[in-house]
Amino acid sequence: MPDTKTQARIAFIGCGHHSTRSMLPAAVQADNLDLVAVCDLDEQRARAAARKFGARNYYTDAEQMLDREHPQGVIVIGTPQMQFEVGKQVLARGIPVLVEKPPALNSADADEFSAFAAARNTWGMVAFMKRFAPAYRIAKEIVSRPEFEGVHFLDAKFSQGSYRCIWGLPSPAVSFLTGQVVHIFDLIRFFGGDLEELHAFHHQAEPEKFGFAVSLRFASGAIGVLNLNSLESREAWRGLEERLNIAGREAALTVEDMLYLRYQSPQNWVEVPGLSHGRLHHTWQPTGPGAPTIEYLLGYRDEIAHFADCLLKAVPASPSLADGAEALRIGEAVWQSVATGHPTRPAQTAR
Repeated sequence: MPDTKTQARIAFIGCGHHSTRSMLPAAVQADNLDLVAVCDLDEQRARAAARKFGARNYYTDAEQMLDREHPQGVIVIGTPQMQFEVGKQVLARGIPVLVEKPPALNSADADEFSAFAAARNTWGMVAFMKRFAPAYRIAKEIVSRPEFEGVHFLDAKFSQGSYRCIWGLPSPAVSFLTGQVVHIFDLIRFFGGDLEELHAFHHQAEPEKFGFAVSLRFASGAIGVLNLNSLESREAWRGLEERLNIAGREAALTVEDMLYLRYQSPQNWVEVPGLSHGRLHHTWQPTGPGAPTIEYLLGYRDEIAHFADCLLKAVPASPSLADGAEALRIGEAVWQSVATGHPTRPAQTAR
C-alpha cells in the first residue's frame, strides 16, 4: 500500500500519444505519487494505459473519476483547448492541475485560466519540463553564483524540420511559435527574467519551412538573440537542435540538446606558466551504463515529482499558469513585431 504521507494521490486525464509516451512513463518513475486513476474518452486507451502504467482504475468520464477517486491533484494532457476546458472543471473543485504546454491557445485564455484558479483558491502548473532537465538545472545553479556576476547576454537556438498547422491556428509559423517554441520562450524567462522588448524578423522558404531571428532586451538590462527555424532538416522531428549560450562577466556556459553542459569559469582550473590561449572548460554529460532514463534527462520525471511534492506540502507549483501566459505572450509579440516591422513589448500584446 502507498504511504499517504509521502505520496500524493494523482489522476491523469488524457491517455493519448504524449501522455503515454512521455508523461505516464515519467510519473511511474516518481516515488512521491500514487497513480489512482486514468481517464480518456476512448475506453480502450484508458484501459490500456491503466494496465501498462499501474493505475488502480480507469474511467471515460472525468467528473465520475473525480467524484469517486478524490485525487489531490490531476494531470491534464491534451490539446490546449481541451486542457483549458477540462482543467477548469478540475480547478472548480479546488483541485490543483498540471497541464502540458501551452496551457491555452493564446495568452488571453491563459490569463483567464490563471485567474480562474486564483478565484477558487487553488493553482495550476504548466509542464515546461526544460526547467527540470538536469543540464538546465546545473546551468541555473551556475548562473546564480556570485562568480558568474549575473546574466548579461543570452542566445538560444531551436531548429527542426518542417512544421505544420496544428490546433486550428492560422499558419504553420504561428503554430510553431505557439506549440513548439513556447518552450524556448519560457526557458529564456527562466534564465534572463522578464522581457522588456523584442524585434523579430521572419523568412519563409515555403509554407512549412521558415525561420525567425529575434533580438531581445530584458528588464534587467541583459540582451539576447533567438534563432528559431524549421529549415534545417527534411522531417519534422529529425535533426532537432537546441542550444543555449549565456554570458556572465568573464564567465560563460553552453547547454546543447538538453544533455551536454560546458562551463568556463572566471578562474582557471590549472595555471601553466606562459598559458595565454585556449579555453579551460568544466563539462557535464550523462555517461555510462548507469545513465538515467530519458524521462529524467529531459525533465519529465522531475516536473511531475515537483507537482506531487507541492501537493504534499500544500504550496503552489512553478512554472505556474501565469508563466504559461507569459510564454505565450512572447510568441504573440514575435508575430506582432514581424507583422508591423517594429520592436514590440510583450506586455503590449495582452488583450
